[in-house]
Amino acid sequence: SVTERYCDLETTGLEYTNESIASISFTTEIDKEIYSIAFLTIPKEMWWNADLGDGEIREALQKVFVHPIDFHDGLFDIRFLWKAGFQVNYNFDTADAHLMVDENSPHNMRYLISIYNKFGQLTHKNAFAELGFQEGEYHKGPAELLLKINIDDTYHGYLLKGKFQELMKKEKTDAFFKKIQMPFKRVLAKMSYRGIMMDRERIHSTSAKYR
Repeated sequence: SVTERYCDLETTGLEYTNESIASISFTTEIDKEIYSIAFLTIPKEMWWNADLGDGEIREALQKVFVHPIDFHDGLFDIRFLWKAGFQVNYNFDTADAHLMVDENSPHNMRYLISIYNKFGQLTHKNAFAELGFQEGEYHKGPAELLLKINIDDTYHGYLLKGKFQELMKKEKTDAFFKKIQMPFKRVLAKMSYRGIMMDRERIHSTSAKYR
């Protein structure tokens, strides 16, 4: 049975407030076999796309997101999904897990793949760069390449999760990650999306006092 689902989005830009989801990918494991799927959520000629405004598609996707979902730097993806109206069970973040493993080195996906998944490279992102596309412009390129990029991230992210879990157990930081780091990250995600209430008078008076 499916117990883990690693998700990644490709988007039409970097700001969730005025950009959209271009494609979605999931990777999971069934009977020790890894499976990945990716599909467009914006129209492309000769390609099917999942219209996120379609009630049947939304219902089907929500049934997936209600289960634990893993991300890399999930603050980015989850805000896009919230804006699209989905409730997401934010379970595990490989960027934060790597902080538990090595807080001093970079935590971006490309670097982590080069260190921990040495057999794999983000070849499809390199192909997009050769076509002249920059980060954040992948949605403008060929649909097949966009979907392969999306699958690259979830497949490698899924492998990284397993490796980081083992390293955290070895370093005895897994309990801290599960009980403190991820709950804190979930709160930060909600704060960054909803904002927070503040006592303006007290902030001003405290600021004046200490100034």
